[in-house]
Amino acid sequence: MPALTASQSGTPYREPTGGGNGGAGGTIIDNDKSPATSNSSRFNYISTSEIEEAYEFDDYKGKVNILRYRGEGGKVSIPSVIGGHPVVKIEDHAFRGTEVTSVIVPGSVKTIGTHSFSGCDNLEQLTIADGVETIEGYAFADCKKLTLVSLPDSIREIAAGSFRDCPNIKLTYKGETYTAVNIEELYKVF
Repeated sequence: MPALTASQSGTPYREPTGGGNGGAGGTIIDNDKSPATSNSSRFNYISTSEIEEAYEFDDYKGKVNILRYRGEGGKVSIPSVIGGHPVVKIEDHAFRGTEVTSVIVPGSVKTIGTHSFSGCDNLEQLTIADGVETIEGYAFADCKKLTLVSLPDSIREIAAGSFRDCPNIKLTYKGETYTAVNIEELYKVF
């Protein structure tokens, strides 16, 4: 059983139930019982962190794929581990059209899926950590406010259209700078 952590948001104790593929992303059942402290004040405990609750995910063979972001938006730092397992992929359409303004993708993620962030109208900042290898087609397409992006040397594949219709983009990769004017040249590198 995972360690219990205190919740400052007043969330009742939650016990994950088994779901397919190991149960890590299973249904949450609320239970209003929580232990009292020695001074008789009551704390609520949760077994999954609030960060993990912001995502729908699939845990398959000890590797986590983020299926959908359910958070409020704003600044988002994608976790590198959920339920004790590494986050290795952001699936197709996972963040599409959400209200994120800044995103940090950890190095545990190997693949950023097709259209995973497309249409994020408020996305301005993107940090991709060393370790990410693949950016699939149209992953960041139509992110009109996206500006400075630095890609790590670990990138092995960027599909055509990954940064399509990002008019303010200034992307650097291995010492070269790409903008909306010459972004097609980046795709030819791969």
